Amino acid sequence: MTYKTERITPAPQLVKPRTGPIKGSVIHSTRGGTSSPEVDYSATKNWFTSPNNMARNSQGQPLGYGGCASRIIGPAGEMTIVMPDDQMPTYSAGYGAIGPPVEFLVDQHYISYELAQPTINTPYTDPQIDRIAMEIALDAKTYGFPIIMRDFRDDQTVPLPGVTRHDRTANGRKLGKSDPGHMFPEVRFVTLARAYLEGVDDMKVIAYILEGQPEQALLIGAHLEHVDSRTQLDALKRIYQRRGVEWVEVAVKKGSPDWNDLQQLGGHYDRLPRKLFQ
Repeated sequence: MTYKTERITPAPQLVKPRTGPIKGSVIHSTRGGTSSPEVDYSATKNWFTSPNNMARNSQGQPLGYGGCASRIIGPAGEMTIVMPDDQMPTYSAGYGAIGPPVEFLVDQHYISYELAQPTINTPYTDPQIDRIAMEIALDAKTYGFPIIMRDFRDDQTVPLPGVTRHDRTANGRKLGKSDPGHMFPEVRFVTLARAYLEGVDDMKVIAYILEGQPEQALLIGAHLEHVDSRTQLDALKRIYQRRGVEWVEVAVKKGSPDWNDLQQLGGHYDRLPRKLFQ
């Protein structure tokens, strides 16, 4: 899929040189409260170039910085590059309640993405999720971090390599942030990003899920090592259904070539989607 990419020049108070090694990516949503994702996308671009994008203290005095992000992704999969990777926002996700030197600065180590989403209940589009998966996979390949969802809400002392969300950082917890929120399809994002990163087909992605490796495939709200095979297969079935792929379970006999293939993948299940062995 080919998507549109453009560049803008951010207002000078919104960007500064990156001061730490890139460890991963952080996902936000715009929440501009406009009439549509298209309008929110356009409004965010304008806001990131505006001299009025300036934080102020309680007396109304400017603090010399404002809110920004490295990239913005619109509903048609279009992306605006706001700054190169050797620069960082003066603010997109900062310190938590403790601050330096104990906590790390999220923006210092994670490339920030804004998904155009006017409200907390606005669904993300398929092109948006495809594009952010594609871009973060490219980041992962460039900077050598894994596609693993990290949760820094309770511990932001070490910038572990991977992907996080603003609502799963200590800064997000401090500020009560909810983006990208409950509408973000995390399982789908992780699956697509891993496929883009490794250039793998569905069989490899399915293998990650069946192996029950929490750092290879994720279920929302559950770690795979604590979930039985039936639940994992049900989750996989939902992924197939969202993709519009027919799900047909077949029995796999012990000792058969299919069973041997399955053992090599590390799984221990006797019922599988037919597509796994096609």
